[in-house]
Amino acid sequence: MHELSIARQLLTVADREAKLHGWSVVESVTVSVGLLSDIEPTALDFAFGGARSLYTGFEQCNLAIMHQPATAHCPSCVWHGELTELRFDCPRCGKRGLRVDASSEVTITAMTVGD
Repeated sequence: MHELSIARQLLTVADREAKLHGWSVVESVTVSVGLLSDIEPTALDFAFGGARSLYTGFEQCNLAIMHQPATAHCPSCVWHGELTELRFDCPRCGKRGLRVDASSEVTITAMTVGD
């Protein structure tokens, strides 16, 4: 389950930011998860919930997961757009060979802090 190591890394980065800014309590962390990241959101949320107690000020912290669709383009018909599911055929012309752009990243996009 690589979600546990990802959750710990997210908490480490968030903890570093909290200390940098002098925040003593972090109430929530929002992450953007790319379609191709191979992350199971339920497993990431579970792992985050278990690991947060290891970080002072994160004991009650919630994780919000935003799904980032992939973008792709078709070299045959020059279609370009967003994908909400992994596919290899073009949604416009149906030909195989769709080129999927990067969408495997996991990024912290926001943190809510308390007193």
